[in-house]
Amino acid sequence: MIRAVTTIKTFGVFEDFRWPSDLPEFKQFNLLYGWNYSGKTTLSRVFRCFEMNQLHQDFTSAQAQIRDATGTVHDLGSFAPSMPIRVFNSDFVRDNLSFDTAKANAVLLLGAEDIAKQRELDSLRSELASLRDRLREHRADRDAAQAELDRQLMKCARDNIKNPLGIPNFDKTKLEQLVKQVHNNLADHVLSDEQYETKLTLFQSTDKKSTVPVKVLSLVSVEKLRERVLSVLSKTVAMKRELPHLAGNPALERWVDNGRSFHQDAENCHFCGSSIPPGLLKQLSEYFSAEYDSLMASIEELQREVDGVAAQTVRLDDVAAFYPNLAERYTAARERLENQIDRRRAFLDSLRKQLETKKTQAFSIVAFSVHAALRRPRIGDGRVGPDHSREIVHCVFV
Repeated sequence: MIRAVTTIKTFGVFEDFRWPSDLPEFKQFNLLYGWNYSGKTTLSRVFRCFEMNQLHQDFTSAQAQIRDATGTVHDLGSFAPSMPIRVFNSDFVRDNLSFDTAKANAVLLLGAEDIAKQRELDSLRSELASLRDRLREHRADRDAAQAELDRQLMKCARDNIKNPLGIPNFDKTKLEQLVKQVHNNLADHVLSDEQYETKLTLFQSTDKKSTVPVKVLSLVSVEKLRERVLSVLSKTVAMKRELPHLAGNPALERWVDNGRSFHQDAENCHFCGSSIPPGLLKQLSEYFSAEYDSLMASIEELQREVDGVAAQTVRLDDVAAFYPNLAERYTAARERLENQIDRRRAFLDSLRKQLETKKTQAFSIVAFSVHAALRRPRIGDGRVGPDHSREIVHCVFV
């Protein structure tokens, strides 16, 4: 129970009110009376601020305190509603009571939430009616547009395709299917007047070319070969016996290594006829170790693979198989392809030469020569469609 309003500041007529010590506290029932504008309604608004736990919109800087029966003082703005406060004044009537007389019987709506919902419902009903009117208008516009579209499709199918091109049974349905196929990339299918006349002339021509079948041009990628060559060039063989006269002369080293196989069981040199010095073949076998032989075998095998890839060819159709308007484009594409194949072969030849160099430098790393290898081409798949309109191949360089 509220016993007193201890303080009211800047709240209407209460500029700086403090509860007098000789003023009796509130009882269970209390009657307040006074002249108009003496502060009765303002005092009720103070209590309503405690009820709503918020400041009044007209007195946002107001301060107030109330004291309950336990002696606890509560400040406005930080009021924890431990006791129920209910105020019925003109503000409550404005916020919570509405008499809807739109119908024969008056309906009393109690509560701010119900009033707000009623107003929202009225607004939604009005909006729904407007949307239904707009829906009817849009449906009418849609039906009219569809009818005009059907008429134009029939006219186009008849006057632009069926009759001038002599295609029987070409109708609106078939034209619609073609439109659906191109509508997402229309710009790719729009022809200039010159292109249209060229294609129309070809279509009406009696010189019909046979369909060029789709071809998949597939060449082995040289990228993996390059990686394997690079790996071999970086390998080195441990020298178990030093023979300076060989290590300093790669050509002589290779010549001696090639001649070893002819002297395994020989007593005399096949070159000069002299006796083979004792221990010479053993020294050579230590210099040219099993590791050395393995590296040479790997190089030769890789060279054979490079030669096999270099021998691959690409067979293309003769330019006579294409219509005149596509012959120039085909020729240009073919020249680009042949140029790329030539560069591919030059690259493979460079790989083979670098492997040959490695044979003479088994005991050291051979740096991969980018300039010698030019660029590293990889020929990708290419297709030539029946309409002759695609590039022959697509070349990718990595």
